[in-house]
Amino acid sequence: MKGGGKLSKTELVQALNTNIINGSSVSLISSDADKKGAVETLADAFKEDPYFVWVADFQQGTTAADKERTMIKMNKNLFNVSFHAYPGQLPLVIKENNQVVASMNICP
Repeated sequence: MKGGGKLSKTELVQALNTNIINGSSVSLISSDADKKGAVETLADAFKEDPYFVWVADFQQGTTAADKERTMIKMNKNLFNVSFHAYPGQLPLVIKENNQVVASMNICP
């Protein structure tokens, strides 16, 4: 640990990896494929979230397939922006079998 009680990025990733089970691993987003996987994972995770559905403002009679397609597209756009919106953020992904299964941004 560096002076002042702060972890470096490498130390944080190592600490998180000590608590991961089932062969998963935590890493910084370091490639376009990682970012794409993170965005897709988050878009899917929030497609039925009541707040996100409210933001989408669906008209009565919108089909379930159209709602899902719209939610995925809207969420991908929102989460793509989130990776650029916070200076100094630390975007992390959890991978299982080399596939992104979870993502989070740690912001200062």
